[in-house]
Amino acid sequence: MLGTTNADIKKSNYKNLVGNLNKTSNIAWFKHLNGESTTSSSFAFWLAANCLKNQNIPDMALLQKGKSSAINHMLIINHTMDNQYSVILLSKC
Repeated sequence: MLGTTNADIKKSNYKNLVGNLNKTSNIAWFKHLNGESTTSSSFAFWLAANCLKNQNIPDMALLQKGKSSAINHMLIINHTMDNQYSVILLSKC
């Protein structure tokens, strides 16, 4: 999973979602790398596609290391102001 975080994280539904994920899942984040902008989702898409292609999540993006070494899917969740969400699922071909 590739998630987002910003200043709204303390009051966010996103925090609840991440907290309910299986602890064996890899979790990465991206907004600390590119900031809050209109291109945040496209940056996340690029990062997730590269993670799938290279079968590696860069340390600078890794929030939680899961037990599985294979990366077959990346779920991108981007939110702004806790009321605008975009969700994109990428799968390895």
